[in-house]
Amino acid sequence: MKALKIIPIFIILIGSTYIGMLFVEANRTEVVINFGHYQSPGTALGFVVLTSVLIGMCVAGCLCSIEIFALYMQYNKIKRQSRDSVNDA
Repeated sequence: MKALKIIPIFIILIGSTYIGMLFVEANRTEVVINFGHYQSPGTALGFVVLTSVLIGMCVAGCLCSIEIFALYMQYNKIKRQSRDSVNDA
């Protein structure tokens, strides 16, 4: 049964990959990235855009995970406090 839940996600990932490939193919203009003293070789503009989107998604996911963990710890603290106040009464 779990395999049936994975199939739509797999299809969405394949579709996203195909759309990404079409985007890179349509944006073949070469760009050079200057980052400090580093200068990259010519790279397709579509690849640069998709890479920056992927990095942004990873950073946002990490920040969201940290925020969710902080909220979870805060929830446990409040839950502990309310349990202690009920036991004291």
